[in-house]
Amino acid sequence: MVELRHDAEGILQRVGQGERLVLTYRGQPAARLEPIAESETPADDSIYRLAELSVDQGRPLANDEMESRLRRLEAAEQIRLLKARYCDLCDAGYPADALCSLFTDDGVWDGGEMGVFSGREALHRFFSNMPSIMSFAVHHVTNSAVEVSEDATTAQGRWYLLQTATLKETNQAVWLAAQYNDQFVCADGQWAFRHISLRSRFYTTHEAGWANVPHLLEQP
Repeated sequence: MVELRHDAEGILQRVGQGERLVLTYRGQPAARLEPIAESETPADDSIYRLAELSVDQGRPLANDEMESRLRRLEAAEQIRLLKARYCDLCDAGYPADALCSLFTDDGVWDGGEMGVFSGREALHRFFSNMPSIMSFAVHHVTNSAVEVSEDATTAQGRWYLLQTATLKETNQAVWLAAQYNDQFVCADGQWAFRHISLRSRFYTTHEAGWANVPHLLEQP
């Protein structure tokens, strides 16, 4: 083992030339190194297909390309964690300061018929007012799809929302189904919401159901 650590390249060259070697650990045989015959290599062995598996459109990936892909994968996971943090805060009573910290200074929350709030001051007013509208809320988000730009500085994300909530004024249980289409930006290594777009599919009371009353805000 000591010889292998000190001269791994030389040992592998000897094996490549046909030598069979036995590695010992504390004087006892531990492993055997020997040449691999082409006929002995299983066609579906992923270890021996690493070069093939690492190609993109027929060419090997360079180190910088692999690093770029890794950065984008990490960015997508950070964005999903950001979305989860947003939902957690909403369900914890809509703390305005904490929620606003997840947005850029010119961030936008666009709820369509539920209103559009642009900039830090408007966002703060919106989130501060939410507890007076909903005394309880649970955001269930699914179908996550995050697309990160090549340079990993901007991204777009889509989620479906199924929200259970209680209207504070009437103490009514309500359902909201909607889709998020969000835009993100990364500055100084930190991802933030640039724009949240929420488009509802139905918004109704638990008693009435979406088949009878598809949208409370569109009732006469």
